Amino acid sequence: MSENNTELNNGDPTSPLSFEEFVRQHLTGISTRLDSVENSLRQEMVDRFLQLSRQILEVNNNVAKIDERVEDIDYKLDDFIKEQIRMKREWREFQERQTAQ
Repeated sequence: MSENNTELNNGDPTSPLSFEEFVRQHLTGISTRLDSVENSLRQEMVDRFLQLSRQILEVNNNVAKIDERVEDIDYKLDDFIKEQIRMKREWREFQERQTAQ
């Protein structure tokens, strides 16, 4: 019976498409839309990946700057402690000289 419908419809250009052709066109349209969505999502994923990569690079640079600052503060603290020890030693020596006199 579907063959009869197909034969009848093929002769008349204004008649509706056969069921198979109707389904084929709709599936093609759906497939095209899905491909479009997939490409859009793929591009969005690439854009997000690049954005995250830039943010990670920025964080790494900031961490490196903080590491430099911490190292600088560490050296300054070492110098401060050495200076305090030297001053304490000199103070003791001064007190010993005062008591010896």
